[in-house]
Amino acid sequence: MENSKTSFLNLSLKNGGILGGIFILFTVMVYVLNINMFSIMFSVVYFIVIFGIAIFLIVKTMNSYRDKFLDGKITYLQCFLTGFVLLIVGMYVSGIFNYVLYGLIDPEYMPKQVEKFAEMMQNYNMPADQLEKQITNMEEKMKPVKQLISSLYTTPIAAAVISAIVSIFIKKNQENIPEDILR
Repeated sequence: MENSKTSFLNLSLKNGGILGGIFILFTVMVYVLNINMFSIMFSVVYFIVIFGIAIFLIVKTMNSYRDKFLDGKITYLQCFLTGFVLLIVGMYVSGIFNYVLYGLIDPEYMPKQVEKFAEMMQNYNMPADQLEKQITNMEEKMKPVKQLISSLYTTPIAAAVISAIVSIFIKKNQENIPEDILR
């Protein structure tokens, strides 16, 4: 049997790569289908789907690590680190891909998305001065380099929070459960 530290890293890196690949797949779908990423309905559905997939993969990885390499016993820290590494890898892979796509391959894509947003907001009768301020703010935040730099410090924070919460719900020690309940 492999060393549990090596197994933890291999499992987290592999599944983090898978998560990053899933994020990339969704980004490519949005890009190819030219979906308005600022639509409220799309944003909500996209967030729920992506977040759900990430949570599912984190739980699956933590449980797999616990059951395959730790004889059914895992500490909170082991859970946390497994989820943290997985999320860091997945989110950084996605962030780098987004930079390449929107910064190098198609730098005009994000400005077009901001234009779509502006048209959408005009339909809501937003005052012109507020709309202009909102558009200027979005244009600044949507620059690929700025997004990449921002993700370098926000990703570890998000990964830590999500992993900390999910780790609470993973069984730490199955021996504490009476035998007859498991049947």
